[in-house]
Amino acid sequence: MATSYGYDVTSPLTNIPLRNISDIVELEDLSMAVFIVTFVASVISIISAIVFVCAFTKYRDCNTQNTLIICLTIANGLTCVGIVMGAFHYKKDIPFGNSGTFCLVQSVICTYFDIVADIYTLYVEVNICSQLAFNYIFMERRLAKIFYHALAWSIPLIIVGVGWSRNALGESASLDGSWCWISDSISDREEWIWMVVTKQGWEMVVYLGTCFMFIIIGYQRFCRNTRRLLPSHYNVTTDEMSTAINVPGERTQLMTRSTSSQNRGYPTLSVNSVLVWVGMYFYFAKMWGTIRYGVHIYELAFDGDVSGFGPAEKYFFIFAQSLGDSLQATITCCVFVLKDAELRRKVCCRRAIRIEQSTHNHQT
Repeated sequence: MATSYGYDVTSPLTNIPLRNISDIVELEDLSMAVFIVTFVASVISIISAIVFVCAFTKYRDCNTQNTLIICLTIANGLTCVGIVMGAFHYKKDIPFGNSGTFCLVQSVICTYFDIVADIYTLYVEVNICSQLAFNYIFMERRLAKIFYHALAWSIPLIIVGVGWSRNALGESASLDGSWCWISDSISDREEWIWMVVTKQGWEMVVYLGTCFMFIIIGYQRFCRNTRRLLPSHYNVTTDEMSTAINVPGERTQLMTRSTSSQNRGYPTLSVNSVLVWVGMYFYFAKMWGTIRYGVHIYELAFDGDVSGFGPAEKYFFIFAQSLGDSLQATITCCVFVLKDAELRRKVCCRRAIRIEQSTHNHQT
């Protein structure tokens, strides 16, 4: 639920202060628009997550990078399941969604999987940047994979468990959109601390990681352009690079995937493009919720108001946040399925590929 300086933008019409007829109609349309945007975008994301996971598991190798992307998409999709539950809770004429228990469960689901998604976003960035910049494979050993995956799922569980035990999660009539998050029953100090611990702090870490990612991309591009200016005998071929590195599997595959795919005539989505799109999503889709909650954290922590933010929140930020937070899995699907030419070819031209493979096997 979201309150915007004196009136609730997502409350039923009966709870809106009756000033005049035009105000009543305007606020009713606004609250319904927030509900529709949140519900439709979340359902699209859930469907996109299912399509993405099915396509990626069937047509992609099960390496570290792909596993991280799949886990990220699953977490984003399940977050959207919680957001859909919040939409039902907001729709007061649906009886089963009105209970406080339903709101608490929805808050737990959204909080847990949102943190998981942030951690896996960091993993994706660390994995690619470490290989590009330092020739180091993140999660190379089996024990490391078990440790980092367990960390990604257990840390949010601990945070949510402590928040539940301290009654920090639940109905919030002053901060959220059409979903439940931090309960209003706790003090202002506890409320803004839990906002940082369960969401804003993790998002800031991802923002900083994304900024570092762009620096790595710029440095790599600068080095590549510098190598082009060197004499030809200083240039190293892809095969020589792989032999010199002497690491089979994922690092060589990651560094040579774009070149080998282009030689086959089916260019894939490059590593840099993956990083750019992950970063762009966080900056331009989730920043509105970060700004909105950041203002509320400031107001709770310092007991003040930000002049002029009320109308901006009411008419823009609530819509932008509802849309951005609900389109997480859809963005992932668009980046890794629609922009990956080789994967798209395998999904759309399965029959042609089978004929090509059978012809090749017959000739051999």
